[in-house]
Amino acid sequence: MPFSELSRDRRSHALETSARDLYVDLLVRSVVDGIYGDPMPGPWRAGNKFDRGERAPGTLGPSTAHTMVGVDRLRNLHDLAQRALDDNIPGDFIETGVWRGGCCILMRGILAANGVRERKVYVADSFKGVPPPRPELYPADRGDTLYTHSELAVPLDTVKANFDRYGLLDDQVVFVEGLFSDTLPSLRCGSFALIRLDGDLYESTTVALQHLHPKLAPGGFVIIDDFGGWSLFQELLMVLAGIAARHGADIASVATRAILDRSAIAAAIVGATNTTHIQAHAQIGALRLEDADRAAIASVTDRRRGPLGDVYLLERDRTGRHGQIMKYELNALPIADARP
Repeated sequence: MPFSELSRDRRSHALETSARDLYVDLLVRSVVDGIYGDPMPGPWRAGNKFDRGERAPGTLGPSTAHTMVGVDRLRNLHDLAQRALDDNIPGDFIETGVWRGGCCILMRGILAANGVRERKVYVADSFKGVPPPRPELYPADRGDTLYTHSELAVPLDTVKANFDRYGLLDDQVVFVEGLFSDTLPSLRCGSFALIRLDGDLYESTTVALQHLHPKLAPGGFVIIDDFGGWSLFQELLMVLAGIAARHGADIASVATRAILDRSAIAAAIVGATNTTHIQAHAQIGALRLEDADRAAIASVTDRRRGPLGDVYLLERDRTGRHGQIMKYELNALPIADARP
């Protein structure tokens, strides 16, 4: 182990916070190859990446680092994994789509830093790159060309070797090799406290959700890396913030108003953590978006890679891909007798 065991924290079975966090911070810096230079703080896309080596035009990902996701998302992963341990949320950790293994190495390191022996990290990937899209079944994947990038194909032995570099290759790491549609339906495992999905395709995300979400422990976390992408989400936040500033409102109110302005939407349910939120929500009814505001929002949301069609119709089809991961009223009529 790369650290000495110190006093235990009462709340979790953790090492002293300072030593634990220093180790995990060093691990984050290592998997992004930031030890010998300054890594970019955000996602790797759109040129926001740290890379010491020369790269061929069109090549995806850094040449040396063990992950593409960037420091911000690694810290988010760290925060949620640590919270799962601190809150005693039962279950293992899993990532679907691991590339060189950086995120899974971090999760295994977090278990080690907390002295956790009973949990495992599942590492699921084809280890042969991204498969070709099947647009006849998953239209959202039409035109995707990630399967043509050989640099995304990292062999299983290479990923294992990367774990070994950190001293984290042991029986608490479970490798699941193959296409998700072949491996996840029959995966022998218990519950999961944290599920991270990074399969790049809509099909990969949907299949993983369908088979893993039912195994998510109460209070557990699901991270969907490819649902529109971090950069697109940040772009949407910037658009909403600009609209909010012009109208003297906040981002949440603008987003709610935009949903209410859609046809067939009669109401929206919003939460309020404190009284200041109640005051802000009370202004939603008086907020009026202009055509230019709606067009600006649509210019971003039209590029998302989410479910196609009416989401509610997708949920009503209980035998479909989306309906199968929904939790329905169990006292309702049997599926055969149910009506939309």
